[in-house]
Amino acid sequence: MNITFDDIQKNLKNNKIYLEQDIIKVNHIDYQSKNNIFNDILLKNLLKYPNDENNFNETNFNENNFNENTSKKKNYSIENSTKILKYNKNSFISELVISLYERTLLETPSIREFKEKFLSFVNNYETKKYLKTCSNFHNKLQFKLNEIFNVDNIDEHLNNFPELIKAICKKFNINILILCDNIYKLYENDNINVYLIFNKYSIKYKDGYRKNYIFSEESYDITNLLKNKYKYYDEKELNKLKLDELKLIGNNFKINIEKCKKNDIICKILNLCNNFN
Repeated sequence: MNITFDDIQKNLKNNKIYLEQDIIKVNHIDYQSKNNIFNDILLKNLLKYPNDENNFNETNFNENNFNENTSKKKNYSIENSTKILKYNKNSFISELVISLYERTLLETPSIREFKEKFLSFVNNYETKKYLKTCSNFHNKLQFKLNEIFNVDNIDEHLNNFPELIKAICKKFNINILILCDNIYKLYENDNINVYLIFNKYSIKYKDGYRKNYIFSEESYDITNLLKNKYKYYDEKELNKLKLDELKLIGNNFKINIEKCKKNDIICKILNLCNNFN
């Protein structure tokens, strides 16, 4: 959709822009409400918007410059995200619902319908077999999947609750890829080749920064997208690995692991992966 300065001038009120269209398409997403996108655009941001995509897409990566490069990218994403985005709770589910609706996996773009369909799947007797493959305590997992929708902000629980995204993928027959700087998390289904890709950004909120999820695109091949990016590992995963396996991961991260003990390698990997959190 093209927006002219005449549109801006005509529809500018109280430092906000209101357009006549009922549907606004941004990044392949149709937003049903005309207030969703433009309520928080400031005049100063319309007049100046940096074009620095080359810096954002840097791919040089080693232990010494990782934090520096990630910091530059993080500052870029923070600086630019705060100019066009407002921090919202439950951003992942909100973005997911819209993308599922666009793919006719939901009849309406409502969290209510998503919740009903998802919990119907979770509580179905036939799903018990699947839950057993996710956890030895499948009854506890089933309870937790029901309770997660009662929390104030689901975004804050996603890092420590991967079973939620895995169950969503299972229910809707999709794969989900989440990117944050040079780190990624991938949730895959067997024999499913469609990937919904989300970016995770840092956004200014009160006296600090919070993470929000933004749907990016759909893809059937993520091979090129994952080049120069590195899989996220948590402490539980790393502790299960042997020293040789950890060294291989450390080499992938271009970490100097010479004469390092197992715990030292784990700490170095976790330090880099923490940029995702």
